[in-house]
Amino acid sequence: MIQYALEIRLNAALERMKYSSMTLEQIAETCGFASYSYFHRVFRARYGVSPAQYRAAEGGVK
Repeated sequence: MIQYALEIRLNAALERMKYSSMTLEQIAETCGFASYSYFHRVFRARYGVSPAQYRAAEGGVK
């Protein structure tokens, strides 16, 4: 159940990284992560790259 909630929050973060100009810290906060460092750790564990690397590779809004 917790893993499902994490997936939902990560998917919301992916969408925001692609289509918004929010900072990564703002994205982490609005997606329900307690801190940016926790978001960064969970994101890297799931996708193998940092949120900043993902955003740069996907050509998201900076």
